[in-house]
Amino acid sequence: MNIIRRISGFYKPYIGRIILGTISIILLTQCDIVNTVIVKKLIDIFSGVGEQIVNKREMQFILNVPVVNWQLIFQGKEKIFLLVVYIGLFALFNMMVKGLFVYGKEYSMNSVNNKVMRDLRQKLYEKLLYRPLGFYDVTQTGDLMAKVTNDVNMLQGTLESFISIITDIVQSFFFVGMMFYYNWQLSLFVLGMFPITGYIVKRFSKPIRKASQKIAENISYISSFLQETLTGIKVIKIFTKESYENDRFRSLTQSTYARNMKAVKLIAYMKPISELLSIVGVIGVIFFAGYQMITGGITLGEFGRYIVLATMAYKPLKGLGNINATMQKAMASGDRIFHLMDQETEKQIEKKHIKQTRTLDKVKGDIEFKSLWFEYKKGVPVLRNVSIKVSSGKVIALVGPSGGGKTTFVNLIPRFYEIKKGSIRIDNVDIRDISIDNLRRNIGMVPQETFLFSGTVEDNIAYGRKDAPVEKIMESARHANAHDFIIKLKEGYKTQIGERGVQLSGGQKQRISIARALLKDPKILILDEATSALDTESEILVQKALSFLMKGRTTFIIAHRLSTVRNADQIIVIDKGRIAQQGKHKTLIKNKKGLYYKLCKSQEIMNL
Repeated sequence: MNIIRRISGFYKPYIGRIILGTISIILLTQCDIVNTVIVKKLIDIFSGVGEQIVNKREMQFILNVPVVNWQLIFQGKEKIFLLVVYIGLFALFNMMVKGLFVYGKEYSMNSVNNKVMRDLRQKLYEKLLYRPLGFYDVTQTGDLMAKVTNDVNMLQGTLESFISIITDIVQSFFFVGMMFYYNWQLSLFVLGMFPITGYIVKRFSKPIRKASQKIAENISYISSFLQETLTGIKVIKIFTKESYENDRFRSLTQSTYARNMKAVKLIAYMKPISELLSIVGVIGVIFFAGYQMITGGITLGEFGRYIVLATMAYKPLKGLGNINATMQKAMASGDRIFHLMDQETEKQIEKKHIKQTRTLDKVKGDIEFKSLWFEYKKGVPVLRNVSIKVSSGKVIALVGPSGGGKTTFVNLIPRFYEIKKGSIRIDNVDIRDISIDNLRRNIGMVPQETFLFSGTVEDNIAYGRKDAPVEKIMESARHANAHDFIIKLKEGYKTQIGERGVQLSGGQKQRISIARALLKDPKILILDEATSALDTESEILVQKALSFLMKGRTTFIIAHRLSTVRNADQIIVIDKGRIAQQGKHKTLIKNKKGLYYKLCKSQEIMNL
């Protein structure tokens, strides 16, 4: 019920359309009731009792001419004429009047359904965008993709079922009311079947929903598996593991098939039982009504009218089993979606700890790490009591063995992760007191593995400043040593670079990334192994671009190749989460027992 309540919240903005659709349903129901009156007339006329029901006044209403003239023309053939008239009225009424209300109902309700689907998917994506970075460290991308696509599509079943339920409730209310109006004894017998059917539907709901949850989990596993293996297809091929991965995928699909079939069996069990109850109900109605006709309680036409009403009233209940099965599947997906929506965003976490955030208007770039501790897993520190001061405009190089904590160190500056103990201060302001948006607007980052979005070269350079004029974009590209190769592309700055910039070389992508950072013009800069994956020629061009980028900015450089950081203002050696050494290159190299000396020796750069 909680899922239904939460989904209902997405309908509130569109209550006007829902009311319009409900009115259309009510009018559509009235059309069906009028149809039952016409059906009764047709049966009575056809059965030979038309003379008892159709009088001269009724003829005059239909034809709007003196009755006596028509009697002279047809000479006793009024019954055939009336039959044709009523059939024509029946067809015209259903085609024109009822058709209008059908359109109103379908358009109003389905427009609401599609708007809710749009809003739900948008809200889910927004939640993903604002989740802390640590969330993505422990969550598979394929699983998130499955929630935004497959689970939302499955949830559409619930939204469509809402429309069916609203329609069924309104129609059943009117049809049952008319049934009691015309024949309350027979109606009591018919309604006696409702609780039995309701019990059966409820009995199957829980296992169907549980099976559907398992299916949704399997589909997430498949999405994650596909995302991982297709991204790593080169590795699979070089190790000739196609057969191994194929077997793993076959196992996943077989498991999904088995879980699907479990849900299918439950639904298959439920449908025959519902059908059997329907048949029993129809047989009972026929016998009961037959008895009433024999005793003179109702005419054949009245019985026909009642059967049409009963069919219309019973149809929603008969389909309830199908609606229930669809809803249970959708509810399983709803559980997964709302579980994700309930998790806190970075801003929600921020508001819990800070009532009023500060903004940095003119950042100088002085940074202090004070008694900093950090851990990803409780009880396993990654950084231990780190304390350093960095003056504005200085270049700080972070070196040390892999896994020592260098990347974690720089990731804490833009608050990708929350500090556990200690503090980081920018211009003497604790970063936890600064709004996340304001903090990150003043920080630029060029990672080792450049990520470019599908789109044009211009779009990617201007990603951080969509309002930037073309002249500024080109200026940034020139300073990043990217302009010359960009203008040689087929469409220059308007060239589509493909997914992840697949049409560009590593060096070209890195220079576009540098141009993107230059255009943002941050006061604090983070370079995470920005040249380690490049060939010599590309590295030279990128290093020149980086030199320009670092001017006047407080810069942190993570580097394994120590030759690239020998001119840094300060080198910090991080080992096992602690600062092992710090100082300039020449000072550190003199300590032959220090870790920095050993690292330099292993890279044969002792004379630098």
